[in-house]
Amino acid sequence: MITDAVEGSGKTLREIATEMGLEPGNVMSMLKSGEMRMPIERIPAFAVATGIDALSLTRVAMSAYIPKTWAVLAAPAAPKQEAQLNIRAPGAVVEASGELSKVNPATRPTDSGSCSPLLSALPTR
Repeated sequence: MITDAVEGSGKTLREIATEMGLEPGNVMSMLKSGEMRMPIERIPAFAVATGIDALSLTRVAMSAYIPKTWAVLAAPAAPKQEAQLNIRAPGAVVEASGELSKVNPATRPTDSGSCSPLLSALPTR
């Protein structure tokens, strides 16, 4: 994939290396021949310099360099179970009339998550 990208870019190895922030020299030759691995952090710059898709190259590089890690990252996410939320009442409650009233802390729900003490503390009409 790297060789095809380099040859398809119409640029010299030195030009691509410079655009990637690499020291010109034989680094690009080593990348092209497979003697050296493409540094993962250089893939975006290489993709821009050669006009290839960065995500495709990242997939190829990750699956070749660190296949177990890539397998974890590429696996579909497992469905999450819905969690029960125990929400405590706020310190103030807006009544139906729009007025703000304080809730007595003693009537706040307990750790069991029950809201009945809170509801009984609300004024009735």
